[in-house]
Amino acid sequence: MADNAILFKYIAKTTGLQYGILPTFMAKPYSDQPGCSGHVHISLRDKEGRNLFAVQEEELREGRKDAKYDDTKRVSKECEWFLAGVLEGLPDIVESFLYFDYSFLTNSR
Repeated sequence: MADNAILFKYIAKTTGLQYGILPTFMAKPYSDQPGCSGHVHISLRDKEGRNLFAVQEEELREGRKDAKYDDTKRVSKECEWFLAGVLEGLPDIVESFLYFDYSFLTNSR
């Protein structure tokens, strides 16, 4: 999947340059124009196909009583743990997602 994303960006930029356009994939390169950024959708399912990030049916209305934060009341404990792991590990890999030198410089401040 990542190879396809890189290939798409390469083709878009190469084709754009042939027509005098420089496509950018920065989140918001110009403050007066809409931005374009990437994001990832992640799900986790068990062998039976159940969504492990979803709360139980009886917890939908009020949310989980044992949730650490209000924002995580309506996701499973596994999802809360997953998000905590992502947040803990993100600083170690964020530079690999920064496409432009300017992005790296902005992020390292």
